[in-house]
Amino acid sequence: MMRKVLFLFIIPLVLYSCKATQKAGEGAKADLNKRTEQLIDSINKHEMSPKTISFKSAVDIKSKDKKNSVKMNCRMQVDSVIWISFTAYGYEVARALARPDSLFFVNKTKKEYFSGEYSFLEQKLDLDIDFNQLQSILLGNAIDIDDPNIKRSNDNDLYLLSTLKKRKLKKAREKSHRIDDDIVVSNWINPANYRLSKLQILDLRNKRSALIKYQDFKEIDNFVLATESTITIKSKQKLTIENQYSRININDEERFPFKIYDSYTPIR
Repeated sequence: MMRKVLFLFIIPLVLYSCKATQKAGEGAKADLNKRTEQLIDSINKHEMSPKTISFKSAVDIKSKDKKNSVKMNCRMQVDSVIWISFTAYGYEVARALARPDSLFFVNKTKKEYFSGEYSFLEQKLDLDIDFNQLQSILLGNAIDIDDPNIKRSNDNDLYLLSTLKKRKLKKAREKSHRIDDDIVVSNWINPANYRLSKLQILDLRNKRSALIKYQDFKEIDNFVLATESTITIKSKQKLTIENQYSRININDEERFPFKIYDSYTPIR
């Protein structure tokens, strides 16, 4: 149960969205002629950067032989804290709190807790991620585009910014070519709104990957959000996560209550 709930904490967090009235980017003419510097500048200008954000979501998790559904309530103060509550069958089953240098988690069904560093995720779940990466994925912002070695190309009607050239990226995904990089990050950017349309993270050393697709962009409070997403995780097993989000609030005052009860035992 601990592994399952922690997995829910890291992976379904990666996307959010909201109900809104206006489609974002529809009818805009695609411009795939920007130079790399111009493109990165446009992406940075359009990135999601509120002071606070909160949302609720329904998450469906599918594996080869199982299907689970949970409700998630997430609150975030950018660059400071991420708070999540998980609910199943009307009851809160877990709560998590992430700060830049620490991670906290309580499993209410087993009365267990964790308090420590992000290295715990690598040790227990083989997930090498820190607060800043998690925050960027959660906000739907591109990753590693300021890397001096970033490669820019066009892929159909999207911009592609990757730590590998397009040709090598294809070979790496097909596992037919040796790549020196351990981690390859690729961002597909929608030229209509300069928001992330697709994100892929390849962990070549450990033979695992995450592919996140953002759909149905809408605008609220001058921010462009994706109202639907599909996440595909490939590791020892294939995991698909479908997300639909609602009740999003931007720049409201938020609370982040978190308590570890004396009767709870630590997770080792």
